[in-house]
Amino acid sequence: LQLSSTVVALSIILILNPTLQEMIPYDVALDRLIRNDTDIDILSSLRAEFREAQSSQSETRKLAASINLGTALLRDIKNLSGQTARSIFSEILEASEQALKIQPQNLDAERLRGTARQELGMNTPTQDVEPEEEELTFDKAVRAAAEGRADELVLAAFRRERREAKRARDRKRLLYVTVNLPALLLNLGNDTPSTQADKAVAYYREAHKWAARALRQLPGQQGSLENLRVARANA
Repeated sequence: LQLSSTVVALSIILILNPTLQEMIPYDVALDRLIRNDTDIDILSSLRAEFREAQSSQSETRKLAASINLGTALLRDIKNLSGQTARSIFSEILEASEQALKIQPQNLDAERLRGTARQELGMNTPTQDVEPEEEELTFDKAVRAAAEGRADELVLAAFRRERREAKRARDRKRLLYVTVNLPALLLNLGNDTPSTQADKAVAYYREAHKWAARALRQLPGQQGSLENLRVARANA
């Protein structure tokens, strides 16, 4: 999962803990999270920002706080079980649903919600995927990617959506695909057998191209920075 960026570093008002000086700043917590570090100090800071963001007028801040908290909780839960794990998954579900209210097709939020619902036993037994469909709509491709599916049909739908958005001169649609396409390509590269190294490298190189283009439009966007780093390391 990729981390959302925030526009500015914002001060935290700690409600439950009177020792405010013990709370690490949100930007420090986010920086440590990007480096794959997760501990109680990081979670406390992310939870505080999530609470604060709900009363903010900034939709960007609300979206980033929700996804960042959900991502951190999902990383932290791997060593937990029982009721404690269920409580954390419920918190992940809440954060992801808050994010989806703001941006209904956000891939990171969809993945978080899908994982939380599955672990909480909330998924229906039948999957909304046709067994032999020849073409996916973009909406279905987004849902499939959010559930961890990465194949040529999903990729074709993303590429088709990008072409159509470019033809329609719809900058919002075009940016959405450009930002999310690298993660799909990286997953395809990771899933490619070692006997097909050239094919994997092609996926990584294409991911690098789109991540770099996303950063030209959204300089400093954390998810694109991480996608660019991973693509560069593997291409």
